[in-house]
Amino acid sequence: MAEHPFEDEVARLFAQAPSLDGAEAFALRVEAQLARFAQVRRWVLGAAGAAGVIVAARAIAGSGLLEMMASWLQSFGLRTANLAEHAGALGPNPQVWVWVALGVCAAGLVTGGILQRN
Repeated sequence: MAEHPFEDEVARLFAQAPSLDGAEAFALRVEAQLARFAQVRRWVLGAAGAAGVIVAARAIAGSGLLEMMASWLQSFGLRTANLAEHAGALGPNPQVWVWVALGVCAAGLVTGGILQRN
């Protein structure tokens, strides 16, 4: 069966796309629009993050958590003073280790966020 010249022409057109007038201007417009979208997205995410930090700080301040932490640290200080006086085998309060673990997790999340942005 003989091949039609149409098939050869279609194959040639798909192999070499013709250059359109204004292709560079179109590409620049699309890149500018994508850049604007990315900038707006950064600002919106930043504002949402700042609002989240403010809400979290207000919730922590209103929950009495800071007073509990102060009392835990005071009891930890008394336990370490007792440890030095009696040379016993008292360890730190288990809540202290929870706060240490939460601090390590928070540092990891912050580091991950910084690395992901760059």
